[in-house]
Amino acid sequence: MPDRKSETNASRKVHTISLASGIPRPEEIEAPWLLFLEPDEYLDRRQWKQLERFVEDREPCCVECSVERHLDMESVAPFAWVPTRHLFQETPLEIRRYRTREVRLVHASLLPCVEVARYGSKDPEAFTLKTEADCPVRFSGLSISRRMDEAGAPVIERPGDFDLFRKGHQAYYDDTVFCERFVWPHSVYHTVRFHYVPSIIEGLGKGLCNPEIVHFVLAYLLRFRDFDTAGKIANRLPDYWGDRHPMLHVSAGTVQYARGNPDHAFRLFRRAVDLCPDSKLIVTNAIKMCLLLGRYDDAEVIEEIYRTETGQGIDDDFVAHFRRIHGTCPSRLATVSLCMVVRDEEKNLARALSFAKEIADEMIVVDTGSGDRTVEIAEQAGARVYPFPWGDDFSAARNFAIDKASGDYILMLDGDEHISPLFFTEGLILKKLLSPEKLCAFRFSIGYYYNESDWLFLLGEAGNFREESRAIRLFPRLPGVRYTGRISETVEPALREQGIPVERLPEWSLHILHDREDRRDRVRRKVSLYRESTESDYATVLDAVKDFSFLGDTDETVRWLKRFYGMKNGDPDAHRRMGLRLAGLLETMDPGQAEGIYREILAHSGHDAALLRAYASFLIRNNRMEKMAGIPLEPRGPGEEAHGAVRAEHNCYAALRYFEAGEMEKAFPTLETVLDEAASNVFAQAIRFYFLMSLGRIDGAVLALDQLFEMTSGPRSDRIETIEDVLRLITELSDTLLKTGHVRERALVLHGTLALEKVLVKQ
Repeated sequence: MPDRKSETNASRKVHTISLASGIPRPEEIEAPWLLFLEPDEYLDRRQWKQLERFVEDREPCCVECSVERHLDMESVAPFAWVPTRHLFQETPLEIRRYRTREVRLVHASLLPCVEVARYGSKDPEAFTLKTEADCPVRFSGLSISRRMDEAGAPVIERPGDFDLFRKGHQAYYDDTVFCERFVWPHSVYHTVRFHYVPSIIEGLGKGLCNPEIVHFVLAYLLRFRDFDTAGKIANRLPDYWGDRHPMLHVSAGTVQYARGNPDHAFRLFRRAVDLCPDSKLIVTNAIKMCLLLGRYDDAEVIEEIYRTETGQGIDDDFVAHFRRIHGTCPSRLATVSLCMVVRDEEKNLARALSFAKEIADEMIVVDTGSGDRTVEIAEQAGARVYPFPWGDDFSAARNFAIDKASGDYILMLDGDEHISPLFFTEGLILKKLLSPEKLCAFRFSIGYYYNESDWLFLLGEAGNFREESRAIRLFPRLPGVRYTGRISETVEPALREQGIPVERLPEWSLHILHDREDRRDRVRRKVSLYRESTESDYATVLDAVKDFSFLGDTDETVRWLKRFYGMKNGDPDAHRRMGLRLAGLLETMDPGQAEGIYREILAHSGHDAALLRAYASFLIRNNRMEKMAGIPLEPRGPGEEAHGAVRAEHNCYAALRYFEAGEMEKAFPTLETVLDEAASNVFAQAIRFYFLMSLGRIDGAVLALDQLFEMTSGPRSDRIETIEDVLRLITELSDTLLKTGHVRERALVLHGTLALEKVLVKQ
């Protein structure tokens, strides 16, 4: 839980004042900086410290902060059609939270340049600050939190889960608002909640279910290892369902395997292949099941059936790796030792050991001084536990764990980590990919699932995974393979010296998950080591950047990024990516230095499209339009970008480049290609406004301005008849673009406004 103590007026340089009270009188100002807060807003201790660092020796400016707000219940009411009250009928504040980017910190000398205005019409107590167009505005990264009282929230009556399932959603809600014809349950089976499962089991007994929803629920239950419930469903399936929907045979067969019925599992998979011999998905799953069951001859037969039907081979990464390592049949499978270095991990350890048991032949837990039930939990799970005195050396602890292992391979996990449960078959088959003779290591993606709703579909989707790092966590146990690095421990140099190849698991499979809050504590323990460290190797500096960024310490992140950027060895691609990240952070702190880094990276990276776009965006937002002409941006055709949105953005920048170079015959056609494809592209319309204003074509510019306003704020009822009307509309649009995060579009509108002033002066 965050510390919600609001340290009001804790700093001699920053004075807090209520937005509702308006701009203070000069005699009320007690500090050079003023922080405007609404009554229920606060900064926690970490944010106060960041604020104090930010204002240190800062030039006078207005500062944007990230401000927490919440949607009201009326705003989410249209989503009542989704059959889950947890998300949309009794929506908790956590899910209704969103953030705006607003000016909240102001230097006292600039108070005449700001005014307090109402934020929106629905909330009479919500205020925000408006700044004059020429007022210097910077973004701080400060995060303002909000206290909200959920007491007294209305209780919404709703049907029970089984009634909703039996009678259909349309019996209780008007779904015609969302589609012409709403059909239960197929249209919404992806939004089934976990608590619907008992109703589904009951419905199966009464003939009130369908194969699609059952297949999906079985997949969910398998992913989260609820084999008993999955078995209850599989045993109630009508005999003919699987033949009509062969993927149901695959799901039910996997359930039978998990429940210890291998022969039954094989029969179901084989039946699915007979029904759909040309289905890559079904055949691939059947081959994997054969490999798990040790039926290697059957795997070859099924693969040949698919090849005969389609003329193609199976290109699945797991199957291909198995063939490459073992051929058709392994001579001996490798053994795996799970090794974990832990301290005070009673909350996470049982889960980690439970999932790892599916792969590991033995479990080694090295405890570095736990004061909770960590050791007891590890021993109850069947792990061998060894004490190890902590000496601020992560490699030493990991190597100690390796010394206690006896398996052919080491699977290394941290105490707050566990193998993703979403890929049941892939987790089991990973061990089949290991050979005691043909050695290799595996690199895993490490991160977290961002979605914690109770929807089966959302919880089960691999697309919810957010990667934070990659590391080698499965490797051969050999005398020379040891971890090095006191802080940023790594086994990669040792593997390279031994000539052991490193494989990367497919993007969609077998992630390692960690608890973000526990990871935060672990990273905090490393902070003092980073600051005391004399190590300046590539891995340590890169990890310091990652960890300080994870903690939200912008100053330290920038300091280590500069250190990394100054290193000439290492991965050129990482050097470019980190340089871009450094430039992005420096944009608000030191725009001149940021531009220097952009130009330096450009000089070494050639015409990298993403880099060119990032630099062009910087120039727009920092009023350096004249330099756009020197960026070698060329238009891209439909086949040159994977995503249409990326191509459209690229062509917008190319049009700007042509315009600033005076090549009007290229600028307008390039922009038109974007507008023809998507007339509602806000960036393209802002460029159109800027072009027309710069050329003095006020009538056309006003039309573009009107379209921009309609796209961002909705239709207007008033008419534009005078220059004053145009300027008023520009002011309103500028505020809207700023609040909706369209910073570069706002900059273009302001650039166009300056051009209008020049036109008016000439007239």
